[in-house]
Amino acid sequence: MSDPADDVVEEFEAADQHEPSPEEIAALAHYEQLQGKLRNGANWFYWIAGLSVVNSFILLADGDRQFVVGLGIAQFVNAVAIEIGKQNPDAAFVCKIVAGVFTCIAAAVFAAFGMGSRRRLTWVFVCGMVLYALDGLLFLILQDFFSFGFHIFALFGIFGGFNACRQLNAIDLSIAEQEA
Repeated sequence: MSDPADDVVEEFEAADQHEPSPEEIAALAHYEQLQGKLRNGANWFYWIAGLSVVNSFILLADGDRQFVVGLGIAQFVNAVAIEIGKQNPDAAFVCKIVAGVFTCIAAAVFAAFGMGSRRRLTWVFVCGMVLYALDGLLFLILQDFFSFGFHIFALFGIFGGFNACRQLNAIDLSIAEQEA
């Protein structure tokens, strides 16, 4: 599957018979800017996934530091596992393993959102934003307003990528219709 950006670049290069007009140059620059916004928005999912795993391992190793960008549901499951482990020391190790596995699965889901978003699947962006917004509500319920606020900040970044994705898809559709 070819990258739509490569198709646009090839179209400009194939039109070597004339110097590109200022409008064509501006259109290509706008297209590349949108691609950057798309990547930045999709990268949020990778950061969320990676830092959730880091948070989990820190918490499960009895650390006292956390990144605010991680998943609240993973932190909640980790806290429950630690509490069960305190009440039943024989099951502490198993509880931590289960919590770590849960976090890795949740992180894999968010990494998949990143991959799908980079492939310009708008529905993947939407699913990821909805799940992350629901995750943020957990922080609101627990009155962790700093983490909730950071979820809102991250959602704005993800939404910027989603908006760029929609625009890129519309441009590609327009180009395809013109060529047909």
